[in-house]
Amino acid sequence: MLNEQLEATGGLKLTLHAALRMAQRSKSRDLELMQAHATPVEAGYVMKASDVQVAVAELKSRINQLERLRNQVLIVSGKTVVTSYQGDRAKQRRLLRGMPR
Repeated sequence: MLNEQLEATGGLKLTLHAALRMAQRSKSRDLELMQAHATPVEAGYVMKASDVQVAVAELKSRINQLERLRNQVLIVSGKTVVTSYQGDRAKQRRLLRGMPR
């Protein structure tokens, strides 16, 4: 029964043993992160300190991008971008309610 395959995220399957051990260690949500950021080795993946540093830097960069987009409005018609601007709260509320400009 230990060889029974269980569905997991990231395209991997878990044996019953692996699923139980990962649940005990609260690691069941780490598979996707390991596959995305860890160094692949013949036996699987190793998350090196340098892998963590690179991933954290990428995520911080993404957070900074999101911060710069705060209050930004992108007007789209079909698949065409019409305009983009920094919106104030009143304009945002009108857009969120579906009211014209």
